[in-house]
Amino acid sequence: LGPRSPMGFYDRDYSRDARHGMLGDLLPEGGVCKVLIVTLIAVFALQSLSAQGNFEGGSISQYLGLSFDDILRGEVWRLITFGFVHPAASFSYSSLLSLAFTLFFLWRFGSDLEQMYGSVEFLCYYLVAMLLGGLVFLAVSYLRGAPDSFLLGALGPITAVTVLYAWHFPNTTVPVPDARMGNHYGRRFADAGAVADHVVTGLQRLESLTRLWRDTWQDSTLPHWFLERTFANTSTLATT
Repeated sequence: LGPRSPMGFYDRDYSRDARHGMLGDLLPEGGVCKVLIVTLIAVFALQSLSAQGNFEGGSISQYLGLSFDDILRGEVWRLITFGFVHPAASFSYSSLLSLAFTLFFLWRFGSDLEQMYGSVEFLCYYLVAMLLGGLVFLAVSYLRGAPDSFLLGALGPITAVTVLYAWHFPNTTVPVPDARMGNHYGRRFADAGAVADHVVTGLQRLESLTRLWRDTWQDSTLPHWFLERTFANTSTLATT
């Protein structure tokens, strides 16, 4: 037998059939990620224009964002629409850069997962992650006595996509000089059982460190909007 070329991800059997059922037939292969990306860009543009006063009736964020009070008024669509609204939409450099990172993560990791699971399952996973994130936010808002708290952004589903990708491909590399060795946890732990053992044996220490991080974050005198953005970096650490 001659030498065999290495099998790529797209050569594997489970990645070939990306559509299942009637709904899957309506979705072209890789179409969900493309639709999500186009939707995020379109909503971002509408947000930016409405924030500049180019639309009557208030900003797009006002009608699509999520809050406990709005849900009590029966505006249940916000449980999904909040995930398509950018938290700081404008045509500024920082906002455009933030949007670019969101789209990059969705395309870089989501396209492979859609190929692996199929368009329908991937879309369901994305929307369920968004819904669960919204429900957790509502529960926290209620418990904290802040029903007027407002949630915007796709951080929840994007994080869920990144975590799922990292679970399947723990030693994947990205074109960044410091990340060519793969994920840190993939080199530190042999498998999921080793992770569980690490958590069980060191639960008290891990819980103490987590509470310390939480208390430090909550007691900070930095602006609230800046603290919220630190979670983006935290999610990156959690999945690398």
